[in-house]
Amino acid sequence: MVSMAISSTGHIVVGSPIGRVFRSVDNGLTWASSDSGLGSAQIRGLAVNVVDHLFLATNAGVYRSTDDGVSWQAVNSGLVNSNVFSIAAQPAGLILVGTGGGGVFLSSNEGANWTAAPTGIPSSAVLSVAIHPVTGTLFAGTSGSGLYRSAFGGAFVPINDGILGSSIRAIMIKSVTDTLLVGTESGIFRSSNSGTNWTTASVGIPTPSATALTVTPNGVIYAGSAGGVYQTTNAGLSWSLSLSLPSLTTVNSIGTSGASLVYAGTRSGFVRSSDAGTSWLTSNTGLIATTVRCLVGGGSSTFFAGLQGGGVQRTTDGGTSWAPSGLVDQDVNALLAWNGNIYAGTNAQGVFKSTNLGLTWVSASNGLTTMAISALAVNGNGELLAGTSGGGIFKSTDGGNLWATSNAGLTTLYVTSLASDNGSTVYAGTLGLLGGGGVFRSTDNGSNWALASNGLASFNITNLAVASPTGIYAGSLGGGIARSTDQGSTWVPLTNGLPGSDITGLFASPGGEIFAGVSLNGIYRSTDQGANWAAVNSGLKNLNTTAIALDSSAVLYTGTNGSGVSRSTSVISFTKVAMRTGWNMVSVPRVPSSYNATSLFPGAEPGSIYGFNGSAYGVASVLQSGPGYWALYRAPATNTIGGTALTSVSVVVTGVTGGPPRWILIGSVTSPTLPTRVTSTPPGRIEPGTLYSFDGLAYQSPVSIDPGVGYWLLLNGDCTVTISQ
Repeated sequence: MVSMAISSTGHIVVGSPIGRVFRSVDNGLTWASSDSGLGSAQIRGLAVNVVDHLFLATNAGVYRSTDDGVSWQAVNSGLVNSNVFSIAAQPAGLILVGTGGGGVFLSSNEGANWTAAPTGIPSSAVLSVAIHPVTGTLFAGTSGSGLYRSAFGGAFVPINDGILGSSIRAIMIKSVTDTLLVGTESGIFRSSNSGTNWTTASVGIPTPSATALTVTPNGVIYAGSAGGVYQTTNAGLSWSLSLSLPSLTTVNSIGTSGASLVYAGTRSGFVRSSDAGTSWLTSNTGLIATTVRCLVGGGSSTFFAGLQGGGVQRTTDGGTSWAPSGLVDQDVNALLAWNGNIYAGTNAQGVFKSTNLGLTWVSASNGLTTMAISALAVNGNGELLAGTSGGGIFKSTDGGNLWATSNAGLTTLYVTSLASDNGSTVYAGTLGLLGGGGVFRSTDNGSNWALASNGLASFNITNLAVASPTGIYAGSLGGGIARSTDQGSTWVPLTNGLPGSDITGLFASPGGEIFAGVSLNGIYRSTDQGANWAAVNSGLKNLNTTAIALDSSAVLYTGTNGSGVSRSTSVISFTKVAMRTGWNMVSVPRVPSSYNATSLFPGAEPGSIYGFNGSAYGVASVLQSGPGYWALYRAPATNTIGGTALTSVSVVVTGVTGGPPRWILIGSVTSPTLPTRVTSTPPGRIEPGTLYSFDGLAYQSPVSIDPGVGYWLLLNGDCTVTISQ
């Protein structure tokens, strides 16, 4: 969280870098999304005034909330520079904002109108602002030009005597002692004369950069930096460590409520202390505005997100609310749902397994010699595969209890992605930064590997997706997306419509659509097997996407870098049809993106899909919605057909009138319907009692017309046969 404001009631509002606002009414124990009225603005600052009205600084101006952060309205009249970086509110009602380019603006009527503050600040972004609560003196901290002060309405003047560092990231005023503290890239500095002179105030803080400052009513000051939170009880003369964080985790915002409640926000989430900083607890229930590295549906209504530094969070209500699972404080790079279990691959502690939908987790890393897990998959034998960064691929034949290396044929040990065709073929995407990258293929469920990269524009593979045994997609850094129709032997680039070549996510939907995350450009969709792509970003606030997945209700989710999870408001439409071993009567119950027979029925025996013209069978390579077909399957399978729903479909039949009755094959519509909904125009051309289905052994009179199934029907004359819901 890059910004925070706390009202007099103790309610907390926090903002993430890219458009997400969350609100807590229970001292930070739980959170709920609270960004009604906001567009896709980047949030940079938060302030609250004495009547608990809240103000947001964004790259699209200032937003105000008068209902405790529930909803927001833009208040930008007179604000000629809407690129706002910082904001502060004075008890008397004055609001001060700093903008990119050096402009500072004031409002005395809660943002209804803005006027330019006195000049004197160079054209640098104003990263921090403050108003002295007693004197009304204005302070503005810039990026690269130091600190400026405006007293009694005069011009801003530089006040940097004794300050090291030129980027002022935080300003704090302790009015009781008239002490000022500022945080820069070189540490914390203190002034007791309104900024005329400064002395170093970083004793006890090993990391020089200070990013956030706040003071409690009893005078304790807290500072946020890269690596933790520090506190001082002597106005900055010395500091002690309050909260230790990983060195790469920066505290971007700090707030207090009363003397004992202290809150700190980072890009990995939120932590709170209820004992004045003596102890801290992660407090992210409902707060998922962090960087999401992976997503997976866990069956039923449960959906999981793996976070950077935040472990695994789960939702059971379609993403409306999120709660931490039993796995916390981990960088989670990969998630897999299989056989009723959830597996999480972490960045440093191997694999964890949950048998109760994420409520509790146990380590499942026995045998792993590399703990940096980058990918998880299951092969056609039900064996687990784990890709690692530096250790290659590991296989487990017992559900993750024991792992063994499976690297035969790999020329690099840096694996980024794994995908299976649910048969014996498995694919591994690797990085070629150190040589030897690209896609590797195994035809024996991951025991042996061979390079399969012919035609790839980049050997730095980021993602793999298997749409069918003859439709494999690879995303890369610098090479865009490529598709293989021959199990990886050759690849063809698919870039038409894509705005960039760095791919951050790939997902092949059951309905045949392909979704791709393009770095900084959001989500793109192809409905024609990757030949063409179009953006599907309406409502997506953060275009820096990281992962794509589908839940059990066929709703698409995407993870982002810094803004948590977003979900589609529409459902991906597809129909699942069970195929038995042997001959099946089939049909196309939707309007798919392609009527290619192999694409629609990829599990059928090649060349075994037949149509019937009334007198003879013929191999059908291009199908239609309306007619029925025969298809041969060598093993049971579930076939998925996507596309636009059909509520009615017709078949025109000629050449029957004047001759003997003719048998035809008819199809189905998207939803089950009654046999009485099979009609002819003109009426009476269907012979009564001649509608038949096939159960694998004999023909039957069906009780319903089921999606994806084909049927025999006998006609006694020319007509149009219609199947309708």
